[in-house]
Amino acid sequence: MAGVIRVSNLRYSGVVGTPFVSSGSSSSSSCVAQWSCSSWGACVGGVQTRVCTKINDCTPIYGEPSESRSCIVGGEGSEEEVDDDSTDNPIVDDYNPTENPPIIDTPTTNTPIDNSNPNNNLNNQEPLNKDVGNEGKNWFNIIPILIIIAILLIAIVVYIKRDDIKKMSK
Repeated sequence: MAGVIRVSNLRYSGVVGTPFVSSGSSSSSSCVAQWSCSSWGACVGGVQTRVCTKINDCTPIYGEPSESRSCIVGGEGSEEEVDDDSTDNPIVDDYNPTENPPIIDTPTTNTPIDNSNPNNNLNNQEPLNKDVGNEGKNWFNIIPILIIIAILLIAIVVYIKRDDIKKMSK
């Protein structure tokens, strides 16, 4: 099963990838399908055709080459092709399963994380959403709260004074 990468040991935002090795036989993985295709035929009814033959016994990875395509007939027997991928050369399925994908490796440990430990590295990290360079602007968020507290204190003082004035007038 070439081309498959197993992802494991995800910790924080690091990713580790290693090639996945199947336990099955890998004898068919070195075979590359090759095709021989004829030239495109005349444009008939808006379609051109050709014949493609596999020239070896390998299983194609990406499927077979196209044997028909759209075309436009333009005038007296002339033809204008819409899609020009014609070739007289053999078409090779160039997938090479013997090449391993690059391995992205980061240092990892299999030590479980103990969230109850106050010395744990996760508990001592700064928050990811910290605003850098906005340390002085946090006071602007506290000012409305301080104004509301001041108004409540003034209202309480006025209420107490008013009660005292009423008591003295009796």
